[in-house]
Amino acid sequence: MDPHRLQQVLVNLLLNARDATTVGGAIRLSGAVEGEWVRLAVKDSGIGLSEEVRAHLFDPFYTTKATGRGLGLAICQRIVEDADGRIEVISTPGLGSEFRVWLRNEGRGARSEVRGEG
Repeated sequence: MDPHRLQQVLVNLLLNARDATTVGGAIRLSGAVEGEWVRLAVKDSGIGLSEEVRAHLFDPFYTTKATGRGLGLAICQRIVEDADGRIEVISTPGLGSEFRVWLRNEGRGARSEVRGEG
């Protein structure tokens, strides 16, 4: 995946987490390799999301903010899916949200072909 596109996704998720979290709250960025996948996660202790909001979260021009265009998460989803990955959200109103980005582990399973004569 293009590092600049990955940066765009992470910055957007971190800014959204910041906007959802009150003073004294927490935001955590984590990552792990899980088999053929790399999982990156942004978790906040913010306000959380209702089922109705989650249903439209990745729709272009959908926003719950007073300002903004509602394009950030739609763009994130497009970038991740264009890289053959996926993005998901786990959220509980009042307890915060976790956005997970799953990308193919391009370093796993790399093989070199060896040919010999015999």
